[in-house]
Amino acid sequence: MRFILFLILICITKASLWAQQSVTFSPTEVISKVIDERKNNDPREVLDEFSYQLYQKVIVTDSLGTSTHSYLSEKVSTLNYSQSVGFKEQILGFQQAGFEEPRYEVLAVTLQSRSFYDNNFVIFNTRYAGVFSKAG
Repeated sequence: MRFILFLILICITKASLWAQQSVTFSPTEVISKVIDERKNNDPREVLDEFSYQLYQKVIVTDSLGTSTHSYLSEKVSTLNYSQSVGFKEQILGFQQAGFEEPRYEVLAVTLQSRSFYDNNFVIFNTRYAGVFSKAG
């Protein structure tokens, strides 16, 4: 019995050492591989549906660099995705400071794209070439 345990321990040790061997790739090789495999890695392509919770915090300060904030908002939501409907957001909580009356238009502003695999990546309603798109 001890001999069998000893053999198992040796096999595990060798497998562990094999897994830790150093393999180096340049950043360009890694990004190229991610772009080539985007159809296999994009959850919208490989999953029928998925969901996740999202926390967003936006702080706007004045350009003078003072420590006071002109605007602050926080939002917690659940994003659900399905092949048939696309993305659907359910807002679980929303806090806003900086206005006397709540401004719900802020909820419609796209702060950031939902996926790095899009051809266009959006930050504050401005489009950029997607991080993992073939155009980027």
